[in-house]
Amino acid sequence: MKKAKKVTRIAYSDDLNQAKYDALNEIANRCGSIRTEVWRNYGSIGGLYARFRPVRDGWIAEGHLKNLPQRIWRVTLSDTLDDVKANREAAKEKVVRHIFINVDEKDK
Repeated sequence: MKKAKKVTRIAYSDDLNQAKYDALNEIANRCGSIRTEVWRNYGSIGGLYARFRPVRDGWIAEGHLKNLPQRIWRVTLSDTLDDVKANREAAKEKVVRHIFINVDEKDK
């Protein structure tokens, strides 16, 4: 089974006025603060069992995100939780690799 790969796309625009640029920049800053908060709250042991729906439902109940369109913050939240999980899995792989390097043949 092939693993999914994540890519980053950069969009360029020729006729972008200052108001549109400022609005997009503000949205990017707000998405950045969402990513920061997700990493801070769920990027360690405390977020080991964090799943998208319970986190999303909690944020909606608190009225946490009123200044971003729902479609944008949901995708940002989902992507960031996926990044946290990918980072955790990569760390597990490194640990397993080091364990097997340091274990004697007779103990395997």
